[in-house]
Amino acid sequence: MTVAEEVAAENGRGRVHYAISRAGSLALAPGPFNQYAGELAWVTRDGRQTPASAERRGYGGVALNPDGVRALVHVRASDDDLWLVDLERDVPTRITFGHENWAPVWAPDGRRFAWASDRDGTFSLYLGSLDTGAGIERLTTSEKDQEVGDWSRDGRHIFYTEEDPTNRGDIWTLAMDGDRPPRAVVRTAFDERTPALSPDGRWLAYASDETGRPEIFVQAFPGPGQRRQVSDQKGADSAGLWRGIRSLSMPRWSPDARELFYWTGGRLMSVSISPGPGLEAKAPSLVLERDGVVGFDVAPHERFLIAHDLTPAPLLRVVVALGAAAQIGRKAP
Repeated sequence: MTVAEEVAAENGRGRVHYAISRAGSLALAPGPFNQYAGELAWVTRDGRQTPASAERRGYGGVALNPDGVRALVHVRASDDDLWLVDLERDVPTRITFGHENWAPVWAPDGRRFAWASDRDGTFSLYLGSLDTGAGIERLTTSEKDQEVGDWSRDGRHIFYTEEDPTNRGDIWTLAMDGDRPPRAVVRTAFDERTPALSPDGRWLAYASDETGRPEIFVQAFPGPGQRRQVSDQKGADSAGLWRGIRSLSMPRWSPDARELFYWTGGRLMSVSISPGPGLEAKAPSLVLERDGVVGFDVAPHERFLIAHDLTPAPLLRVVVALGAAAQIGRKAP
């Protein structure tokens, strides 16, 4: 039997705002079932936003397919899973089941994808495919947690972060041809994360806290070569905009490699990159502001696909029904 309707809940985590006392009284907070939902949306450089999907879930990171009409999204739940969203038809399809799954990236062919999962213990990298009958392949074996960052446009390298008890995050690359030996790319005493390779394969962007606050750096790949800090986070701590290196969203390159984008403190920033033998980068500039963004990717035609948390409606009252448990199961008069 139905005891109460319109009870506020967080759908993704299964939290529902009600309690029953030993004396049989029921207390609940009325509100929406998706109290802490998120949204996928398209947003243009001038700030115009339109929904990309009617589905409201606890979204995390997003990865736009090379075809520009499909996306892999990380959905937060009791077990985080990956969903494939057809953005033209607004059809979501769940593609992982059980265990924790996140940080998806597409292969250049638009059929295969890599992500991080703890299905075998520690977080390792796995390879999946949209092709019917294709299985899941484990790409790495390590006692340290790993998280995928990017897949090179030529298909030859997957870049990822590996947790180290001494160094915290280090950046590694996995060759997708031959014997696939992992190789450290950025390994220092500082925390380095979120690697992203430029479309021309020449420059690797990532976040590091070597200056005492997290910043975006770009260095030559495969190296040796030039290295440069391209972001400017000074003042972010005092302004309350910085909450650790994980708050600096993964850098994303424009298709022509002339711009590098990153989110910080509710702001999408852009760094102009000039083509040439060396790395010429201008000062970062503000593209747009949007609170609650948890993931984004660069789309064609001067727009971005974002996943952002919706502001939950405030819970304004609690309803208490004394002796409610005693009435459950009784026939109505």
